[in-house]
Amino acid sequence: MVIAASGALTGLLEATIAILLIALLYYALIILTTFKKGMLERGWKIISWGIIVLVVAQLTLALSEYVSVLGDLYQVGLAMDAIGVFLTVLGLKWHCDVWRAGNEKSHTQDRIEKTTV
Repeated sequence: MVIAASGALTGLLEATIAILLIALLYYALIILTTFKKGMLERGWKIISWGIIVLVVAQLTLALSEYVSVLGDLYQVGLAMDAIGVFLTVLGLKWHCDVWRAGNEKSHTQDRIEKTTV
């Protein structure tokens, strides 16, 4: 009885993760196709590519459980996972750099305005 419930829960979790991965892929592709050449585009573009690589990596890791013929599929999935995380972190860093530069400019402009008044 416990084993059957555990199997049903595992199946439900796998289906939920699959749906969430599809949604993640969908929105990453939408972000990639709707850039307007702004200051934040560079960071978001890298984040979107990182997410796409992460989704493909997760699908590869899931397939490696069921397809034993391709033994290297698991290692490929792990490598893609690492690349996806790296791209996402790099994009977030670039995004933060733009925000930080924008905040520094506004603080500098505020100081200039206060000294000229």
